[in-house]
Amino acid sequence: MEDKVFINTGIEKCFQEYFKKNTMSFYSFIISTLCKIFDKLDIENSYKLDLRYDACGFMFILKRYGSKDKEIENFAHHVERFYQFEEKKCQIIEKKNPYLVLVLKDLIDFYFKKCHKLKLSKEEINEFYSDLYCMNSKSSYKRSYVFLKCEYPEEIDRYFKNKAYEYNTQLTFMPVKDNVLDMTVYEKFGLTKDKVDLLNQETLDEINAKVYEYLHIDPKSDDKNFLANKFINEMDLSKLKLNATSGQINIKAFLVIFGSIIVLGIIIGMLFVRW
Repeated sequence: MEDKVFINTGIEKCFQEYFKKNTMSFYSFIISTLCKIFDKLDIENSYKLDLRYDACGFMFILKRYGSKDKEIENFAHHVERFYQFEEKKCQIIEKKNPYLVLVLKDLIDFYFKKCHKLKLSKEEINEFYSDLYCMNSKSSYKRSYVFLKCEYPEEIDRYFKNKAYEYNTQLTFMPVKDNVLDMTVYEKFGLTKDKVDLLNQETLDEINAKVYEYLHIDPKSDDKNFLANKFINEMDLSKLKLNATSGQINIKAFLVIFGSIIVLGIIIGMLFVRW
């Protein structure tokens, strides 16, 4: 009989309950959830065709959205331990099963790997959440089951919400730049902080050199940044405007070159951030 067990006795039990269409079974829920996360036919056929570890096998399917071998092995182990615990303690209804939470966390991890991969919507995430075995489930049976089986019934809700927060709050860390002038200087040349953030260090250094050159500041001077800010604050702003008045040709030429450097630097910076 042992060779007919699929992966382990816990997962075998899950598939048996699933194909019996026992919708009130947590075992069945595990497989139906995997069908939602991955592909229904792939999950079902892996069992029907006894495909376990090969390219179309059950354990391989679970790696589809980036889960590591160890994470998948842990999931199979948690399902097995949940099953063993239930078999031993099935006569004690109020006995808490510590592996219930672990299995649910594994399923949530699988789901959010898919979210990151496919950029799923808030509505899809909320729908998945409402179908979970948790205290905020839309099913009163599932809420009751979690309350009876979990030492801390709210734990799975907190875990899911933390994962959802991480997913919805994807921070972009910009590299720290050296030799950044006061923003007042850049703003006088039409360069906003958002644009500065997108520039890489090489482009920023090139822009600074052009600023020093225009303001006749020695780039080797220890006070160059202070002098740049001082000169800009004292400068007549009208001199930096693009117009056809006499004496502005050199400024026009400077700003054309300056603008080209900015545009190129922003393009490079955006490519760097996306990468």
